Amino acid sequence: MNMRPLLVCLYVNVSLNTVDGDEVTLPCDTGTDDQRNCDSTDWLLDDLRSPLTVYLFREGQIDDEAKDKSDRLSVSENCSLVIKKVTDEDIGKYTCKQFRSGQQEGQNAVVILSVVTIWRYVIGAVVLVALLIIIIIVAVIKWKRTNGNTKRTDGTVVSIKSSFSLNILIL
Repeated sequence: MNMRPLLVCLYVNVSLNTVDGDEVTLPCDTGTDDQRNCDSTDWLLDDLRSPLTVYLFREGQIDDEAKDKSDRLSVSENCSLVIKKVTDEDIGKYTCKQFRSGQQEGQNAVVILSVVTIWRYVIGAVVLVALLIIIIIVAVIKWKRTNGNTKRTDGTVVSIKSSFSLNILIL
């Protein structure tokens, strides 16, 4: 029995990156002539973290599977999917399908959405600055405990007189 590998090609129309909290519009570019009639439009989400496919809109109406997101989802007049207040839970492969007389018309419009969470970077930077401040404070405390004195290799103690001030401005 000759086994040949199955090769699946995915045509991705658009790949979008957005920042969490923003609004994003995913185009429904199926190649059909009339995209003004969105009551025959379906939007599906393939969550890349799970094997589930969820209908967001079916025949232009919010689907029961997406009711929990209904306040953030809408379909524009050209059948694009609008997502308000994007979160990392919105990451995935979105597919727009359009139908006429019950038959799919045109190709699937596929959009890959990725979301950058800015707060992760801000929190990381704040933690890094806090660690640097702690390291500086510990070094100053150790230096003050020795009263600025250092020992030479011949055993004599040398006293160093200096002043040091640390001003921290937290914005």
